[in-house]
Amino acid sequence: MKTSEAPSYMTTREACDHLGYARPDSFLGAWRAAELPVYKRPGAHCLVNRDDLGRFLRRSDRDAATEACV
Repeated sequence: MKTSEAPSYMTTREACDHLGYARPDSFLGAWRAAELPVYKRPGAHCLVNRDDLGRFLRRSDRDAATEACV
């Protein structure tokens, strides 16, 4: 029998702290630039899927390498 895990989410503040961003709005700007989904809760709080963190970091690393070459 195959079981599927429910996605795990973190707040933008948690992601911000985890990734070393100073402010959630700067993290959200980079997250949206990476074209990753943001999930909004009532009250305008935003959540991101923990599984998307790897894609975000890979894209951030690739973008940083591209900027270094310019």
